[in-house]
Amino acid sequence: MSLRVWICLCALCAFGAGLGIGWWTRGQKDRTQVEQSAFHAFEQRFCAEFDLEPARARAFHALLQNYEKDLERAREQALSDGMASQGPGLAQLGRRYRDWIRNFVLPPQSREQFDRLSQDSLAWKTVE
Repeated sequence: MSLRVWICLCALCAFGAGLGIGWWTRGQKDRTQVEQSAFHAFEQRFCAEFDLEPARARAFHALLQNYEKDLERAREQALSDGMASQGPGLAQLGRRYRDWIRNFVLPPQSREQFDRLSQDSLAWKTVE
């Protein structure tokens, strides 16, 4: 075969490899965007609303990650036990994390505003 055929063949192989790598990395990027926390938008809005310092924002992020894990465990438990028994447990979990956010993430001057914003929330009311 001539040199030109080999050059074209190498160019096509390089193009195909680049195309394949591009397709694969795009799929990886899309997957990481889908795996973004369910609370990401809430976290961004909360930090902006209460103007959290970086250390408090990191603590809030860690709390939300733990809350998401606890909710996943509760969901798995609910699927195995049946949903009827999980209402009070989920409400208690929500109240616990609400108190942690209020008492350990927010600065004292923002707690009254947080209480006003969350007092009407059905998620924190007792389920009986």
